Amino acid sequence: MLHAMRAFEAAARHLSFTRAADELHVTPGAVSQQVKLLEDRLGAKLFQRMPRELVLTADGRKLAEAAASAFECLGDAILQLQDSGAQTRLCISCSPSFAMMWLLPRLSGFNRLHPEIELRLKAEFHRLEPARMRSEATDLAIRYEPAPAAGLDAAMLMPEYLLPVAGSPFAQRRPLPLSIEALTSLPLLHDASPWDGAPPFSEWLDWLGKATGSGSERSGLSGHQFNLSQLAIRAALEGQGVAMGRSALVLDELRAGRLHDVSRIAVRADAAYFLASLPEARDNAACGAFRAWLAAECADFDASRRAFLGL
Repeated sequence: MLHAMRAFEAAARHLSFTRAADELHVTPGAVSQQVKLLEDRLGAKLFQRMPRELVLTADGRKLAEAAASAFECLGDAILQLQDSGAQTRLCISCSPSFAMMWLLPRLSGFNRLHPEIELRLKAEFHRLEPARMRSEATDLAIRYEPAPAAGLDAAMLMPEYLLPVAGSPFAQRRPLPLSIEALTSLPLLHDASPWDGAPPFSEWLDWLGKATGSGSERSGLSGHQFNLSQLAIRAALEGQGVAMGRSALVLDELRAGRLHDVSRIAVRADAAYFLASLPEARDNAACGAFRAWLAAECADFDASRRAFLGL
């Protein structure tokens, strides 16, 4: 019965079996079956199944309100139990490339300061939703996106700067810096999902508009696409083309000379790094400790980055 109620609550919130299935990590058919079992058990129709949408019946609306309240109370109770004990575990959801290339190498500093706090780091880039954070017991989330998610406490950690980069095998065959015209004639490497819902070629278009001062989009962009910035950067290191680098992810490679700034033009990105948490976590001491440490790390890094890039 609990599984059926969870499936119904998600479907009622999204008015979609498909989106509910995405949230619950099951198939739409499984959600539909659970809802049908619940309807049979209650002897009441909960949804009108229209061709392109779900519509709650009067009975469905009543049950949806009760279910949402019950799950929220359950989440609050779990958080209170965690906070009341000697809870020193933090579950952190983080954009994959940022987690692997920026955050992970720095976590030893936090561990030295707070050995009593156990971290659980999850590399994810799905859009943040309060209900999902509660259901998965996620304490903090770091995302690279144009604006923070609604319904959460969020603060910008630091801005990002975009610059085209290429590996030594590729850059050393050409005189640098390259003009914008020369750049766009070369094989371009793209992160196809810099954030959940990003339009195609978003970062290259962002850079081109600001670098040229025109602010207009250019059509005809092409090139290999990857679902992680880390993969596009790796392809650039292998000499496969020019990637749009996020400075937070490529600065170490630039300093080491493994990647090259091929245009000498860095622009501030439309997106930035945000730290988000549930409102009920405001007084959580472990969250506060990680938040303060991360803000200090980002401030130090941003100052160093700006000096290196001449910003």
